Amino acid sequence: DRELKVWCSSHPKAFCDEFFKKAAEVLPNIRPDVLIANARSAGFLNASAHVELMPEFGAFEKTPLQRIVQMLKRDRDVWFRNDADYRPSSILLTTIITHSYSSLVQQAFGDLLDFVVRVVEMLPGFISVSGEPGKRKFQVTNPVNQQENFAESWTEEHSSRFLAWHKRVTAGLQNLQRARGRGNDVMFKGLFESFGEDEVVKAAKSFGVDTGSLHDAGKLRVTGGIAGTVGAVIPPTKYFGSEK
Repeated sequence: DRELKVWCSSHPKAFCDEFFKKAAEVLPNIRPDVLIANARSAGFLNASAHVELMPEFGAFEKTPLQRIVQMLKRDRDVWFRNDADYRPSSILLTTIITHSYSSLVQQAFGDLLDFVVRVVEMLPGFISVSGEPGKRKFQVTNPVNQQENFAESWTEEHSSRFLAWHKRVTAGLQNLQRARGRGNDVMFKGLFESFGEDEVVKAAKSFGVDTGSLHDAGKLRVTGGIAGTVGAVIPPTKYFGSEK
């Protein structure tokens, strides 16, 4: 630990093989009937509407857990690009994401996006906090070495800045949820604002979406943000029937 100037025992191979990889092998419980029921209750589908399913997970290059970690680490890197002293470490972030993922993976979700949003929403709950306000201690235990605390060097300021980042990334994903079924222009506007243009356009094109026509129509406005590899976790708008 460079900040504390002490040696910390670690076990990266076990962390990868026994903790992360094993968690990633368990795939989310995605049930189209839940998606259909939720969409109908929200008024997006009528009784006879058809929902096109997402590809099987095997069609993706990486597992959902790997993609979630990749997306959030990229998001973190850009958010903290001028604030490296308070940037949550990759090992800490990977640990709490994996815990959140594993706590939800057996529950039924209508689609992968809903699952991802819930995983992200729950992240702060996997950081233990003790002590009086202003003097609190933070704990994220190494799952393969109980003597190691990944948050040992955290201060109140670390926590505050982490929660500010978490609030922003969660809000972006929730906005994306609300954009579903409202047409490609609304969907992509929300994506651009939350994740940045370049990577979103790449992801859209991989699904065969013509993003150029949306630009030409002047319906999208980029307001800044960050890029992330999100294509694998975003269902096409047509899941919810006709566009509005």
